[in-house]
Amino acid sequence: MITERNLFAASEEKEHLTKYVDKCYNNPIYYQIQARIYLIAKA
Repeated sequence: MITERNLFAASEEKEHLTKYVDKCYNNPIYYQIQARIYLIAKA
C-alpha cells in the first residue's frame, strides 16, 4: 500500500535524480568523475 510518506520519499528521489542527470548532461567532466567514483566504489 502506498502511503503519503512513500510518495514524499519518491518525490525527493525524483528531484535528486533530476538534478544529477542535469549536472551530467550539462557538464561532461562531472559525469566522467561520477563514473570513476562509481567504478572505484564497485571494485
